[in-house]
Amino acid sequence: MIDSLDRSAISNLARKILAHLVQRQPQSVSHLAHEYQCSPRLILAAIEALQNTGCLLEHLPEGILLCQSHWTWWRSALEDISSQRGTILGRHVLAYESTGSTNDVCRQAAAQGRPKHETLVVLADQQSAGRGRQGHRWEARRGQSLLLSVLLPADQNLHAQSVTLCAAIACARSIERFTHHPVHLKWPNDVLVAGRKIAGILVETIPAGPARRSGSRSCPAVILGIGINVTQDVDDFPPDLQTKAGSLQMVCGQKVDRLVLAAELLGQIEHCCLPGLSPQHIAVEWKSRCHLVNRMVRLTHHGVELHGRVTDLDPSVGLVITDAHGRTHFADAGATSLVET
Repeated sequence: MIDSLDRSAISNLARKILAHLVQRQPQSVSHLAHEYQCSPRLILAAIEALQNTGCLLEHLPEGILLCQSHWTWWRSALEDISSQRGTILGRHVLAYESTGSTNDVCRQAAAQGRPKHETLVVLADQQSAGRGRQGHRWEARRGQSLLLSVLLPADQNLHAQSVTLCAAIACARSIERFTHHPVHLKWPNDVLVAGRKIAGILVETIPAGPARRSGSRSCPAVILGIGINVTQDVDDFPPDLQTKAGSLQMVCGQKVDRLVLAAELLGQIEHCCLPGLSPQHIAVEWKSRCHLVNRMVRLTHHGVELHGRVTDLDPSVGLVITDAHGRTHFADAGATSLVET
């Protein structure tokens, strides 16, 4: 039985307990002591270590409840969870207090060379140069949003459009677990609850790079970036977004821990994107959440403005639109600005 109050042993145990609470809570001290074969005294010391580094834990009659984690534990907790689950996403994690863009960190990692089958997850407590589609900025104060990017393995033969659609489904499923409200998708990458945008997705591709001196060649890669508003109130958004943007806290009326959300989201991304949902499954779920089929829309596609009725959604080509002259057009996710009319 482990019963040492050595600082490194406490820190190691604290990391394991946090990963445990992210997946199953609340947990009693006695159960945790049995789980990790140590004394309740050591469990309490580990819980105190978590609290001393910024984690908020509540002691309930039924056990310990995680209310808020601190970003300094995110990397180790997610890697522990991935190891326990036997999943791909989360084996390699970087977590930053602040960075320009988590997508850019993934891009730099790809440029430096990584095994083509390896994934990388990057999280930040705050971004100074976050971005969305078409050059839009994604802004959030420290501690308000889940800011996450994934460098997906190059050996999966992934396509940006299918990743965008599958990631939106994964995001919607994750958010529904916490809000218990229906989540809708706005083509091609916005996630909405009660008419407010809760999350956005940006997928970027990296072509294969030139051969290095060693003779190896960097592999093409897909970067999946997701931003989810978690703790914001209406006043936290710019005036022009206060009627359009929302957060999980605004929707469900209670705080959602970002680490718990990240663990759920990574699990859903792996299920939906690697190797990915079938085209038929994507189309069915998108249609059920998007409600664009049979709607009239106006869109800009590769610089050309089109008006027409959405007749279908085909994951391989995007929206299928029929104009007033009966001609069929296809609008992919990467180059479409769409408004319902």
